[in-house]
Amino acid sequence: MNLLDVVREVRRHLEENGRLSLRMLRRQFALDDATLEEVIEELVDVQRVARREEDALAWSAATPAVGIPPPARDPRSYTPKHLAEKILTSRSAIEGERKQVTVLFADVKGSMELSESIDPEDWHRIMDRFCAPVTPARCSE
Repeated sequence: MNLLDVVREVRRHLEENGRLSLRMLRRQFALDDATLEEVIEELVDVQRVARREEDALAWSAATPAVGIPPPARDPRSYTPKHLAEKILTSRSAIEGERKQVTVLFADVKGSMELSESIDPEDWHRIMDRFCAPVTPARCSE
């Protein structure tokens, strides 16, 4: 049974039973400590369907529906008051405007192979040249 199968099975058992001891999980699925921690991390931190208790894993009653992200925090809760007031008073200026633009998407042939074979900072310098504004001086390069 691969790790994803184990996570699915543990989740199913948790939903049905409410709580499972870590000892039982180790034994039932033949998990070492590191793998058990990965399963717990997936269910508690990533999927948010369980909570860790002392020596057990418990189904979380506050489980969000699958596919629905947790509610977004109100930006005013983490934005300094003076900045929030400035943003709110100048809302019309920052809402933007509608413009017609032309966008060019291009692929540089062989770029993925090249990027894998050179230092990341060198690759960044190369790509910066492609993304820099075109000036008459650059056209002659």
